[in-house]
Amino acid sequence: MRGLVRLYPRAWRERYGAEFAELISNLARDRSRAGRLWLAVDVVRGALDAQWQRRPNMRIDPAVRRGFVDGLVIAVVLATLLVLGNVVFPAGPNESDDDPEYLVQLAAAYLIVTALLIAIGARGRRRSDRPWAGAKAGGVAGLVMILVVLVTIIVVDNAFFSIVSQQHDKRMAFAASGWSSMRAFVNFQILTGALVMTPVATVVGGLLGSLGGAVFRPRSA
Repeated sequence: MRGLVRLYPRAWRERYGAEFAELISNLARDRSRAGRLWLAVDVVRGALDAQWQRRPNMRIDPAVRRGFVDGLVIAVVLATLLVLGNVVFPAGPNESDDDPEYLVQLAAAYLIVTALLIAIGARGRRRSDRPWAGAKAGGVAGLVMILVVLVTIIVVDNAFFSIVSQQHDKRMAFAASGWSSMRAFVNFQILTGALVMTPVATVVGGLLGSLGGAVFRPRSA
């Protein structure tokens, strides 16, 4: 946990680093594993904010910056879960994504991401007085999340092909595809899926962010 402090700018670390490292170490000691994970997410998000703020000449819309930072943090969590689920703790060769337990997990994941994008829109709206701030924050977050996830899938499916190729759904799809190379077939599926999912994730993120910005917009004075 202390190592995450290195993500902050040097000037910030020299002034606050020692005290902050001690604080997060104490907080992590009293939390569960899930609590420590979310604490690490908050620390990384704070570091990204600090890195943005140390560049005053970069005129970036606050809502866009908010969406980028929040989206990147969530994307890192999703990428970690993908690696764990596909490489560290892979499903059995006869287990399918259509099995009831996996469908429940997938539905829960979609609900959580939906709530997070709405929250990102609300946070983006609070950073700007423009009515479309929530939509911009959500759209940027959705784009960042899908790009990181797609890159992670490409890396995992190729670097750990011997593990991924044993997945039930991939074996069944490849057998019915008529392709001669399973690796080429898997990469083709990823790339064609990216052409659809990238704009969809951006649009859906913008719509949910707009909802969050509209519902939780700052109150007029």
